[in-house]
Amino acid sequence: MGGLLEEPREPGVDLSPLAELAVHDVADYLAPDVDEQRRLNTDVQIHQHFRENGVSGAVSERLFHQLLGYGLGFVTALVRSGAIFAAARKRGWAVKQQVVPHFEVDELVSDVVLDGFGMFCDIGVEKGGWSPHDGGLPLKVYYINACLLSFPNRYRKWQRGRRDWEGLELMEAWSTVDRLFTERSAEDVVVAHAVVDSLFKHMGENDKALLALVQDGYTAAEIGDILRIKTHAAEVRISRARATARRYLNRDGGL
Repeated sequence: MGGLLEEPREPGVDLSPLAELAVHDVADYLAPDVDEQRRLNTDVQIHQHFRENGVSGAVSERLFHQLLGYGLGFVTALVRSGAIFAAARKRGWAVKQQVVPHFEVDELVSDVVLDGFGMFCDIGVEKGGWSPHDGGLPLKVYYINACLLSFPNRYRKWQRGRRDWEGLELMEAWSTVDRLFTERSAEDVVVAHAVVDSLFKHMGENDKALLALVQDGYTAAEIGDILRIKTHAAEVRISRARATARRYLNRDGGL
């Protein structure tokens, strides 16, 4: 894959005839206590499995589940520490560093890792870009590099999203408040509006965008198309945004 950092291949990979890969062979592939040589040998088996079966099947599913979890932990640490920006500058990527609020880190990282995972599956697996042979990168290094390559574009989208949604006024939310308080005093309505304002200042920009789309009547499938994610992923994000709003509003009235 163009742009991936090359690392010297560790010697001693076992190239003897390979047995068919089973789920238990990759069950602990990324466990921290797995011997690196064993992992390198498993890379050879995984490569053969991908060539013969593509990304389908129980073995791939188990492996991909581990890769996604590993990528989330790895990239989260880089973003929270700011080390990912140093890595970007080292590679000559034009990324303007901006503090990522703690409540937006998880969503940004999820987007980065999903993009990187898609790149890995498309270029690394489907198009044969990854190989452990002839000095190729270990699978986990190739995959993490795919995640890092996806960071600049996804980060710029996040920055644009913050600008696009700055000062967002969800009039539908205010209208709902007005309907609920039709028989209350003007002071009560003012307080309720302040709660809504406080909520949306507290929430991440992406969560605000999601709730705005939901209130505009978009379905999870339509939101998935807009965000270029699967419907299930859109449903998860909507649920998470609503949970964030509920937690905030239930905490001391949201003020």
